[in-house]
Amino acid sequence: MTFEEIRVELMAQHDEIRDLIELIRSSDTQSRGTHLTLLRDILTAHNAREEELLGDVLPDIDAWGEIRAVHMTEDHEAEHRSMLNYVTELEGMDGLSDVEQLAERLLAHLEDEEKTYLNAKVLRDDIIAIGHTGG
Repeated sequence: MTFEEIRVELMAQHDEIRDLIELIRSSDTQSRGTHLTLLRDILTAHNAREEELLGDVLPDIDAWGEIRAVHMTEDHEAEHRSMLNYVTELEGMDGLSDVEQLAERLLAHLEDEEKTYLNAKVLRDDIIAIGHTGG
């Protein structure tokens, strides 16, 4: 799988998560729990796929690859667990403010992933020769 294919697949999952967040924000109390359960399941699958696709790639991707890999495997996984636990807790709650707090946290998390791991400058298939001159 190319880096671009990895990026496209994971970004498509982010779009799906964003769409579901908007559905949760606009849903009534009765259907919110069902949507939150779906969100938890989608996040679980996304996190597993992200770790599968990026786990071996990040350490060697560039000069900052090791730092990105450590961030993903330590801080990032802890954040995933925290969010999944939070989604599970919210499934039984009615409070829209709690749902809004979750939505904002998840959106910020997605933006961080896109900036740190999934941007086209990090996941690129072309080779950049530093210090190379043409001629």
